[in-house]
Amino acid sequence: MKHALWIFLLFNSAVFAQFNFNSWTNGATTGNITNGSCTMSVNIVGSNWNAPNTGGRYDDAGVVYSPSIGTGLALDHNWTNTSTASTVTLTFSPAITNPNFVLFDINRNNPCGITCSNAWSDRVTVQSNTGVLTATPANVTEQVVTNVNSTTKTIQGQMVCGGLGGGVNIQITGVISTITITYASGAVVDRTTTVASPNLCPTGETNCLASRAVCPDPGRQFMTIGSINTVSCLSALPVEFDELNYFCDANTINFNWSTYSEDKNESFELFTSYNGEDFDLVKVIGGSGTTQHISNYKVSIPKNGLNPKYCRLTSTDFSGTTRVLETINIESECEDLGFSCFPNPVLDELNIIGKRTASTRVVIKNVEGKVINQDIQNSSINLIKLNTANWSSGLYIIQILDDYNSEIFKVVKE
Repeated sequence: MKHALWIFLLFNSAVFAQFNFNSWTNGATTGNITNGSCTMSVNIVGSNWNAPNTGGRYDDAGVVYSPSIGTGLALDHNWTNTSTASTVTLTFSPAITNPNFVLFDINRNNPCGITCSNAWSDRVTVQSNTGVLTATPANVTEQVVTNVNSTTKTIQGQMVCGGLGGGVNIQITGVISTITITYASGAVVDRTTTVASPNLCPTGETNCLASRAVCPDPGRQFMTIGSINTVSCLSALPVEFDELNYFCDANTINFNWSTYSEDKNESFELFTSYNGEDFDLVKVIGGSGTTQHISNYKVSIPKNGLNPKYCRLTSTDFSGTTRVLETINIESECEDLGFSCFPNPVLDELNIIGKRTASTRVVIKNVEGKVINQDIQNSSINLIKLNTANWSSGLYIIQILDDYNSEIFKVVKE
């Protein structure tokens, strides 16, 4: 039977609070931040940095925002156009669950002392490799959030000069290995015609655009990525395991399974049980050590009249740590079908008797293994009569099977 089950084997190794940026080297574009057994790799690609901050820098200014952003990674730019952008990629090894953090200072620039009527707005795209991502502004008048899809949101700054600091809460639900944050300048907006922004024209002017050209440079722009909070850090087991299959024939119960990768995996162990509580070891088969390739395994155990009702598969790594991969119930799956064939030897007619189901099939082979008849149907559910008068003398194999089990009979034609 194919036990269709995908198991990407992960276990919860630690519950912790944050990946903080307080160890970040100012100006760096790459770095690793660890928390327990988990690592967050940070990679920044961008241009138009304000000197001397040629990359990210440590920032604890977020304490003014509620909730606090913790210790953040600040990006400090001097945008010259709306097509320039910087991308921050956060890669978690192993993956983390349900991360959340604050993006701080997403707004329009703050040129309160500059006689320029246009506000250059921050534009941020946040994307996770999977899961469901939500972006919630602390104040709905400060940002416009656009829902691209379940894993991607864009955020446009809305408020000029003041506000609550441009804070946006990012929450991602799921097992996440990568978060990508792209930071750029959005469109130029005339402050004098925007209700949400004050009129910052020079004294005596009501429409700055009437006296000067469009502001050519958005000036100094900031964004801070706050500490990454997460529910748990996941560590991969030594085995990425797929599909436990089993089927029965007349004398054995046959198991097979596959792995997509193994890490220091020494062996697999097969246990059986009659009550689901007490398991006895029946087979040990060597693992593949460390591999990123598909490996296939097969194990057969004899049927003994009193077949086990449960089977458990475990794996053991080189350090001696054993983990349960799966426990399955095989009760009633590997019982004999209860058919009989007579007479044997046979002359003109062979009777096959037993309770058939919709999936019961009968296959007949000669001694050389060639199929001479199969999928025989009969009007009676309990009795199949086969005309054997034209069969050549010799040995024949009668196989009766359904979706789970198989019975084999050897019949001699005289």
